[in-house]
Amino acid sequence: MTFKKLSVIILIGSILLLSPIETVHGCEPDPVRNFMSGSHFIIGEVIAIDETEILIDVADNFTPESDSNEAQELTSEVSVPSSEWRVQHFEQGDNVVATFGVEDCYWDNEEEIFHVTSLDYATLQVEDRMRQGWGMDERVLTDFINHRGTYNYQQRNSRVYRQHRNNPAGWMIIHDSTSLILGQITALEWDEVMIEIWDYVTPDGVELAFDRLSLHQTHRFNDFNVGDDVAVNIQVPVGDGDARTLTAILAGSSSMDVFSVSHLNDGNVKVEAIPEDNILSAFYTDLLQHRGNYPYVVTFEGTARYKSVARLIGNELIMVYEEVEVVEEQAEPVNEEEIEFLTPREVMGSYWIVLAFAAIGVAGVLIILVVKMRK
Repeated sequence: MTFKKLSVIILIGSILLLSPIETVHGCEPDPVRNFMSGSHFIIGEVIAIDETEILIDVADNFTPESDSNEAQELTSEVSVPSSEWRVQHFEQGDNVVATFGVEDCYWDNEEEIFHVTSLDYATLQVEDRMRQGWGMDERVLTDFINHRGTYNYQQRNSRVYRQHRNNPAGWMIIHDSTSLILGQITALEWDEVMIEIWDYVTPDGVELAFDRLSLHQTHRFNDFNVGDDVAVNIQVPVGDGDARTLTAILAGSSSMDVFSVSHLNDGNVKVEAIPEDNILSAFYTDLLQHRGNYPYVVTFEGTARYKSVARLIGNELIMVYEEVEVVEEQAEPVNEEEIEFLTPREVMGSYWIVLAFAAIGVAGVLIILVVKMRK
């Protein structure tokens, strides 16, 4: 094999190795995304099951607002083709929601089906009995069905956001499992930070039965000392053996933010993110001062942070903080007619003047040195 052929083989192999590996039809198996990509949806009651299908008595159906297709005229009974694995999770009498015409990228199915607690759009909740422990995914599907496909959704870290399909002005935070805990640092060791809790804001106002918070990501507290007041936003885990101590072992770098705390003259508390982040500081200060009573609408910058935060009161948006893009002033164009150009003789004259002053300066320094040496 010649060196040239070997080089070609190595090049082709490198390209194949570096190319992204796609799943079937370019999609990943994501039941939530594929459910919401459906063209029409039905809710109803399971009336019969066999090894290959689930028969549903249809109570109602809808089509997402963004789709141009009108809700299809469905018969009173609809059959959902199912695998043996899926069939075993359903029983006659179950309330369910099903979607049809999903993107052709999930196990080659064109239907998805989930349990629901009732057939009332406004109050039903999705229950995923096939894949237990979803949490946020069930919240997304529940909200999607409650509003008949009106919104798009995103999940980032511990939050769920939704955006109106026909009016995409911003993303509303509809679920946030993190709590903002405030306290004073009572111990700061290389492997543990102990914080005495004196205030907190939790989702839905849930009360915490803890007096202390123990953290093990100590590098986040390099700018703090014992006695400092701090605030952290974390997902509240269970307590350890000491029922008064809340122990948090955090895995991801984005799973916790740390704030310094300052007390204002009006009695309110202000928090400032460390490292500095004006948007995050304004968001959590507002959330703390209003005790988490209002939903927030945000816009994103890139994929990591907010660009603006607004509080939603009724149908009115109250801007909490918005980054203003700084536009640098451009220098005014130079008018060449106003520039005085020196002639070669003038340039040389200036040169000799500078050189003369330099020579006088050097001579002065030498004279001073000679006088000092004679003394």
